[in-house]
Amino acid sequence: MIGASISEKSLDKLLVKLNQQKPRAIGLDIYRDFPAEDKNLISRLKQTQKLIGICKGSDTTNIQGIKPPPEIPIVNLGFNDFVRDRDAVIRRYLLFMNPEVTSLCPASYAFSLQLTFLYLQSFEIRPQFTRAGNFQLGNTVFENFSPRSSYNIDPNGGQILLNYRSSKYIAEQVTLTQFLSSPVNSSPAKDRIVLIGSVAKGDFPDTWATPYGSPLNEQMPGVLVQAQMVSQILSTVLDNRPLIKILPELMEWLWIFGWSTVGASISLGLWRLRFTQLSTPSILITMTCLAGICYLALMLGWWLPLIPAMVTLLSSMIPMPVVPSYPLDQLDFQRTLELIIEAYDGNLADARVAVGYLINSSPRKRPAIQGLISVAMDALNSCQTIEGIATVANQLAWIPSPLPKAINSVLPLFLQISQGVRTALDVTPVVRQRELLNESINALRFLSASLASESFSREAATFRSIALDWIIILIYSD
Repeated sequence: MIGASISEKSLDKLLVKLNQQKPRAIGLDIYRDFPAEDKNLISRLKQTQKLIGICKGSDTTNIQGIKPPPEIPIVNLGFNDFVRDRDAVIRRYLLFMNPEVTSLCPASYAFSLQLTFLYLQSFEIRPQFTRAGNFQLGNTVFENFSPRSSYNIDPNGGQILLNYRSSKYIAEQVTLTQFLSSPVNSSPAKDRIVLIGSVAKGDFPDTWATPYGSPLNEQMPGVLVQAQMVSQILSTVLDNRPLIKILPELMEWLWIFGWSTVGASISLGLWRLRFTQLSTPSILITMTCLAGICYLALMLGWWLPLIPAMVTLLSSMIPMPVVPSYPLDQLDFQRTLELIIEAYDGNLADARVAVGYLINSSPRKRPAIQGLISVAMDALNSCQTIEGIATVANQLAWIPSPLPKAINSVLPLFLQISQGVRTALDVTPVVRQRELLNESINALRFLSASLASESFSREAATFRSIALDWIIILIYSD
């Protein structure tokens, strides 16, 4: 029953007609913290046993609360306080609480819960508490919230998560004028719960933010929020509709960080397989799966943290695609080079062609060039004797030409020096041999000096170190 406001005479007429139709319960969701003046209404409010009135408990905005209608007995009162989360959205349902001593509202049970008590009387279902202190109706136990530091939730009173139905069709809505003008012989309220409230959007509208909408024009009237609460209790008790439960706090942390493990594993696998182009689709697919799991869990009565899990999932999956995979590509290229050299042992011309084709056909030129440089450096650095220096040019004869720019001006000099050392070793006169070796030493000194000016390059620093080692080996070769 909805409307903007209601006079005492209209309210009395409404109660008379409702009593004639014998509803199970009538809820007056309108503040009447003042005595009625109409004598008929006073009598009606006192004598209508199935009428539940409202009052408001004390809170931070209204210290003492709002008084109930003085004509309605205390046992027929219910508080209409809503519990809002930090974003002001109504997600929880306050079933009962202990009123403050200074509160103007003496009710211990929620307005909507009082209505369900009246409705369930015909089923011989009455409220009780378990030994653990949980509220129970029939076979349904409403477990209390435990303090949750992760959600900053105040668990005082008996609270459950509110399981909303459709925002538009939660209940049949009739205006006051329509109901009062309906035929006398019709009984639309028979054996039903009737809520009387206002949906007017004036200066102080009784509207509330819900998961269906937070902006003012999308908020739900308070009387319809009460209808949602009534519907949830009755469906849970009579139809076994599952209550929304939450995981223990430890399990929630495992759930959240478990998704970070899933995300990291998927991203790492794609990175190792060099399928990083699939990172974005894999993120979308994994997030869709996460949302689907949370939705299915909600249908089964479990509320799983979606946003925290999604944040950890994204934070673990996004970094991997931006990590370069060329270190692994470089290692693979080096291994391929080793296999080619081994396969073409003794046939360096064919090996040179195969290596050149490998570099040119590689989709990632940088890892290929880095792999080639690394193999060449290893070969040069392995020369620990004058004989090793003399033979390294032949060992690296498989390197194709033209050389990559990074080593085009350095490696040929090392190879020329290697060939010069080999020539010196083939000369019989010792004096001539020493002259040729000194030429190689001077060439290495010149190369080392030129590389010193390129110290910002990692390759240049490594080649310079090799040149200095070769100088020492050639000087002390006698």
